Amino acid sequence: MYNTNKLKIGFFVLIFILVLTPSVKADTWSWCFQESANVSTECGGLDTGTYEEYNSNPTVGNWTNFSNTIDGDWDTYGYKSGIGAFSVYLYINYTKPQSALNTSLWQVKDNGGIDNLTIPISCWNYDNTKLIFMVESYSVRGDADGIWSCYNGTNWLEIRLSPYYTQIYEEAMWWNITDTTPPTYSDNSTNSTHAGQDILHSLKWTDVVGLSGYIFSFDNGTGTLVNNTWTAMTGTTNWSNVTKIVNSTVGATIRWCVYANDTSGNWNNTGCDTPFSYVTTELPPPPITTFRNWLFFPDGFAKVRHWAITLSDNNVIRRWRMQQ
Repeated sequence: MYNTNKLKIGFFVLIFILVLTPSVKADTWSWCFQESANVSTECGGLDTGTYEEYNSNPTVGNWTNFSNTIDGDWDTYGYKSGIGAFSVYLYINYTKPQSALNTSLWQVKDNGGIDNLTIPISCWNYDNTKLIFMVESYSVRGDADGIWSCYNGTNWLEIRLSPYYTQIYEEAMWWNITDTTPPTYSDNSTNSTHAGQDILHSLKWTDVVGLSGYIFSFDNGTGTLVNNTWTAMTGTTNWSNVTKIVNSTVGATIRWCVYANDTSGNWNNTGCDTPFSYVTTELPPPPITTFRNWLFFPDGFAKVRHWAITLSDNNVIRRWRMQQ
């Protein structure tokens, strides 16, 4: 009847957290909304969730508009249709995000309204990686109920009973995430080492909940690192890309490092005590793209040689010399 391997996932941080609790500490934890259990999210949720529908007696009735219960639209609904004593069910399996707390809430809506349901601790503790829910729409001879339950490994525990509210609109998760893990970095690179040129300094950052910003620190051959102003950075993966005109002296040691923080206030840096570094090198000479020469005798006696030379470069060509 029920497949626990199936699952609905997707997250984004909302200001609605202030409605859910007045004591949110932005530097240690945050609320993340997950609409769909099978869609990966900004807050680190996995796309390993699915949904399953079930009918206790398909010969007398079935779900009508079942897809409305899982489409993310909180204005449409599905319901039981048919005659006789039977129920239709929606089974939901959520994968818990990393560092999710048992104070997370299950948000549901039927024709009785929207409610944020506290999850019984036995259901939360049943499995370290997932939460299992069931929604039942039941009616028979004037008796009708919408029932919202969770699974604790042994029994289905009723969390919400909605008499006569059998229209099932939608459900989602408000995950309460504790985040003490700072951003991590990789793929540091520069696109050149040429003295006096614009050089791009790149670094890839990732975070389990969300990146906030970075500070680029730069030593242009003086021996002192100087911090740039903080620059915003969003998402769970992003790049700190900073271009600097480097020292025009060949052989100068250029050093750089980056500090980054996440939306929970955790900081990390690339090791500014031992920063990344490189030594400036000489800019290569501009290439000669055309060279022609020829002889001719304008007065029949004097020999004149002509040269046609084309030089090209991304920079201004300040001097040139021709030597025979």
